[in-house]
Amino acid sequence: MIIHASDFLVAFVALMESGETAQARMTGDVGMARLDAVLKASKRMDLSMTAAAKATADMPAELSERYDALMYFDGQGFCAAALRNTDLQDMVDLRVLALTTTLTDLCTAIAKCTKNYGNPTEESWKYCINEDASLEDVLAVAAKTIDTIDGQETGRLSDALAEALATAKSFLEKSAFQHTTLVEFIGKATVMQDSAKALRCEALLSFALQSTNKKRRLAIVRSQLGDVSGKAVKESLVLPQLLAAARAEVK
Repeated sequence: MIIHASDFLVAFVALMESGETAQARMTGDVGMARLDAVLKASKRMDLSMTAAAKATADMPAELSERYDALMYFDGQGFCAAALRNTDLQDMVDLRVLALTTTLTDLCTAIAKCTKNYGNPTEESWKYCINEDASLEDVLAVAAKTIDTIDGQETGRLSDALAEALATAKSFLEKSAFQHTTLVEFIGKATVMQDSAKALRCEALLSFALQSTNKKRRLAIVRSQLGDVSGKAVKESLVLPQLLAAARAEVK
């Protein structure tokens, strides 16, 4: 615990000395390197506190009296207080705000770009398609809906959201703090990401199945079926008629 507390203190001082305010420190922290160092050190310190508490609880009474001071060495109070430091919490809050804002903005942009056709509501392009609808009926609906989506922009936004999600999840893994709000945002953004990828897959399959260029049609179909089989796209979110028609193309 002593080593971890020392590591935390070194990282924390470096972060605090980088600016006079929480905002200034965050602005000057390129790549969040200083904050990441503090978060990693704080997590190790938190884990060592938990380990010390468990070891003490499991220790026989006679040994506990002898080694209790060694297990906690007055550093326990420092560690707990350090994790509650208001300056650190302010910076963590700013980082969480930045992450949630990015996720929200990207989800909003995807919803606008896809015209909400991927929503599991009456806005969905599949809302009026019956389970027994023919491929011809499906393609007729697609022509008025998903065929009008900017697939390239949807893909770009989806990639950006994937990167933002990875950054947010990495932050959670490093932090010893509770981030309920961020976890909720990650969950919602993940749903949007899955929906956007499935919608783009459907749009590409619709385009391919209507193409008279056999070489291009097969290339797109194989690519999208590969994404589905590789679980890059959730099969449960892709319209069954499109998948069935695509699979029939490559038999």
